[in-house]
Amino acid sequence: TALQTFSADGSQLSGSLPMALSTLSRLQELSIDGTNISSSIPAQYSALTALQTFSADGSQLSGSLPMALSTLSRLQELSIDGTNISSSIPAQYSALTALQTFSADGSQLSGSLPMALSTLSRLQELSIDGTNISSSIPAQYSALTALQTFSADGSQLSGSLPMALSTLSRLQELSIDGTNISSSIPAQYSALTALQTFSADGSQLSG
Repeated sequence: TALQTFSADGSQLSGSLPMALSTLSRLQELSIDGTNISSSIPAQYSALTALQTFSADGSQLSGSLPMALSTLSRLQELSIDGTNISSSIPAQYSALTALQTFSADGSQLSGSLPMALSTLSRLQELSIDGTNISSSIPAQYSALTALQTFSADGSQLSGSLPMALSTLSRLQELSIDGTNISSSIPAQYSALTALQTFSADGSQLSG
C-alpha cells in the first residue's frame, strides 16, 4: 500500500486494469502510455484518493470515463490520447477541482462539452483534437481563468466562438482547425493579450 508511482509506458503489458489496485491509497501516478491494456477504467479507482496523474495515451483502453472518478480531488492530469474510450465527458468531473490538464486527443469521446466543467478554476489545458465531441463551446468556459490551451482540431465542434471567452487573460493557444464552428471571430478577442496562437484552418469561420 506504500506504492506511489506505477509506470509501464511503452511496455507490452496487456489484459485489464485490475480492480484490486484501488486499494493503493498512496498511489500518486498511474501511467500506462502505449501499452496493450484494453479494459475500461474500473469505477473502483475512485478510491485512489492520492492520485495526481492518470495517463493512458496510446493504450487500448476502451469503455467509458467513469463518473465515480469525480471523487479524485487531487487529480491534476487526466490524459487518454489515442484510446478507444468512447463515452461523453461526465458533468460530474466538475468536482475535479485540482485538475490542470485534460487531454483526449484522438480518442473516441463524443457528446457535448459539459458546461459544468467551467468550475475547474485550475485547468490549464483542455485538448480534444480528433474526437467526436459535437457541441458548441459553452460561454460559461469564460470562468476557466487559468486556461492556457484550448485545442479542438478535427473535432466535431460547431456553433459560434463565444464572445465571453475574451476574459481568458492567460489563454495562449486557441486552435479549432477543421471544426464546424461557423461564426465570425468576435472583436472582443482583442482582449486576449496572452494569445500566441489562433488557428482555424479548414473551419467554417466567416466574416
